[in-house]
Amino acid sequence: MNSGTLHAVHGLIYGIRRPVVQVIAYSAAIIALYRWTDGAWIRLPASLLVLLGAALAITFGFKAARSAERTGEVRRLQAAITAASRSWLLLGDTALNDRPAAQQLGQRHLAWQMALRYQLYFDEAWEQRRHDRNRSLEYGLSYQPPEKPTLFRHALARYVDAGELARILAADSPGNEVLALQGEALKSLLLADQLHPAAFLQLHRLLHELRGLQAQAERMRVGPDTRAQVLAEGVLLCLFALLLPFGLLDAMGPLVLFDDHMVGMLACWIIVPLSALLVAAFCGLAWVAQFSGRLFDEAME
Repeated sequence: MNSGTLHAVHGLIYGIRRPVVQVIAYSAAIIALYRWTDGAWIRLPASLLVLLGAALAITFGFKAARSAERTGEVRRLQAAITAASRSWLLLGDTALNDRPAAQQLGQRHLAWQMALRYQLYFDEAWEQRRHDRNRSLEYGLSYQPPEKPTLFRHALARYVDAGELARILAADSPGNEVLALQGEALKSLLLADQLHPAAFLQLHRLLHELRGLQAQAERMRVGPDTRAQVLAEGVLLCLFALLLPFGLLDAMGPLVLFDDHMVGMLACWIIVPLSALLVAAFCGLAWVAQFSGRLFDEAME
């Protein structure tokens, strides 16, 4: 088992442990109340529970499949960005006799990759706060993502000069601004006879391709699930967890009401781990469907 798999397992356990613990405590309280009051009244038709479970399984299953499809599209997009970046760096290095100018094109391209990553991570202020909080809990309080605005500014300063840095940071779309700077630099090199017209056309075509790839990445940045849909799924999952002990009491009625006191007690209390396992399964499926949508965590590294 490689480190990536171990990290995924750790993230899954961390993501579902709180609801599982809550379900264990809740189910134990329901069973204790049932045993204390000898309450055959604490029941719910198991068929209702089956309908809720089927609805959850279908919903999360389709969501996981859609997330897996989007992940495949992002991998293809990553490969296209990598290929275009290599072509840009190679062509810029071979087409320019002026070594500093070629290095400047390469450094500015690295700034574009950094700006694109920043845009993909931090599109809204609330999302930035959530990202920082989740990553700090996941990796430790000392973790600071490279896309954090302060670190982003310092990272860009390694690739561009002060004037270009201020222009990029002031733009609504830092990635598009970097590509605009690249276009202006190509035009200046062409006018200064430092770049052959054929090489200029090839580099300009690559620049247009990079702009299209950025547009695709920004389109895929926003997931297809709305907040209303996520809220509805959460309500449905909470309703399932709340009704689960009652439905299991009805489903295991023959054992719960068995004449043997020990058998009845065991049949009651085994509902607690069964409830935890079922909720853990659905929460795990929901977690996979949600966090497989964190498409650019590795793709842009």
